[in-house]
Amino acid sequence: MVGTTFGSNHSWKKYRLIQNGFKVGSPEVKTHYIDVPGRQDGPLDATESIAGRVLYGMRQLEFQYEIPGWFDPKEKWNQIAEDIHGKRLDIVSDHLREYRFTGRCSVGSLGRTTGTARAFTISCVCDPEITQTTDRILERITAIYSGGSVYEGTDPRSLNIVVTGFYSDGTSQSISGYSVSGSIGVGTNIVTVSYQGMRATVSVTGTARPVTTTYFILGQSKLNSSDILR
Repeated sequence: MVGTTFGSNHSWKKYRLIQNGFKVGSPEVKTHYIDVPGRQDGPLDATESIAGRVLYGMRQLEFQYEIPGWFDPKEKWNQIAEDIHGKRLDIVSDHLREYRFTGRCSVGSLGRTTGTARAFTISCVCDPEITQTTDRILERITAIYSGGSVYEGTDPRSLNIVVTGFYSDGTSQSISGYSVSGSIGVGTNIVTVSYQGMRATVSVTGTARPVTTTYFILGQSKLNSSDILR
């Protein structure tokens, strides 16, 4: 799911917000005109006379979000406001991944959309300059397990799972340091691999552990341990 990263907080990966739209405004040009008596061509444009270049005002960004109905909207909103509201952050939209904006963010109040979903807006007053970034963004991961069946009760963290990450620049690479969750019982089991908010699953077959039988030799008789205990 696409969204926007505010600082280190991604709107979908961390908060599970649905992004319904966004606007990126252009910075206002700071102009300076001087009325010169007797000038026939209108005011004199002295916009570049002081700084030697055109100066710009702040840039406005606005993002519309929806909190799905299965969350407690106030609890989710409070979490977002604590992380973002009033803070100056780097902002990267998944729609404009090659650019980074920097500005102070404000979390708007909760409104209501259809059903139990609640809508709100995050507004940002940003510097006019945009930083071009070559940062790769992890888009998805895949996981492959080909180790065959294992005994029930096997720790899934011991499985040899190959995890690959796919990035926004079209590259991919093998990933280590991922976490594994799940349990192995008899039959088909789903094990989940997690890395940087991304998840993938693998199917693992569990088999029953063999039952070992202990025998005791008494004279010439070979008896099962269960016979002795009766």
